[in-house]
Amino acid sequence: MRPTNHTLTNLHFALGAEPGNDAIRERLAHCRQLREDGLPTLPSTLSGELQVNPFLRAHLPALSRHLPADLQPEQPMPSASLPHCAAGETVSNRPPP
Repeated sequence: MRPTNHTLTNLHFALGAEPGNDAIRERLAHCRQLREDGLPTLPSTLSGELQVNPFLRAHLPALSRHLPADLQPEQPMPSASLPHCAAGETVSNRPPP
């Protein structure tokens, strides 16, 4: 029996929270193929996670509306405060600030 792949589980969750996000669908298809080929789904890039991870996108109205009223952001988070990552840089190889 193959162990649970948390990347696939997380992407299914993300798709439920944001069904119109094509980047999630593409990443899910890519990760399924990786698993079928016996390859790992990690590491991921921060830029990729910013496109598909709902916990990094909770400031967006499409996602924040799913939060309970007491957890709603008072003001949208400005994009300048979001983490930025150079192309091809992974979370694991990003140099410390």
